[in-house]
Amino acid sequence: MVVLLDDQLAPPDMARSRLYSRLRQRLVIDSPQTLGAALTAMQHGLEQGWFVVMLLDYELGEALQGLPDRDAPPTPSSQILLFEHCEHLQAAQVDQWLDEQALAHSGATPTLTGWQPNITPQRFEASVARIRQHIEAGDTYQVNLCFGITAS
Repeated sequence: MVVLLDDQLAPPDMARSRLYSRLRQRLVIDSPQTLGAALTAMQHGLEQGWFVVMLLDYELGEALQGLPDRDAPPTPSSQILLFEHCEHLQAAQVDQWLDEQALAHSGATPTLTGWQPNITPQRFEASVARIRQHIEAGDTYQVNLCFGITAS
């Protein structure tokens, strides 16, 4: 696994990207109760000189804030990834790396099938109705209704 992060606001003469490689550990955070152990393990990795990429979802933030649970099925997707290597890349290097990846995987088009939402049509309609009530009440002016999907 590799992770490429880009900073489009970086000045042209600076490395705008970081390419993380050689995954050493993946820490899954599926509830606020597992966050402490994950942060401790992350600290241990930092002490070993590893590099960290944190992928934290809104649901973890809601749980940490003590917001009420939604009726959606749990989809734990918060992770802390620990990598052995991090390379700082200029824009031209990123383009070259992306071209190399495309060539290495040409002819092998990854395909995901069996897309399934993690929300029923009835739950979706009820959520839209609740959002409309909040907008009509003046509680908000815009809401982005999001839900997870899975594929095989």
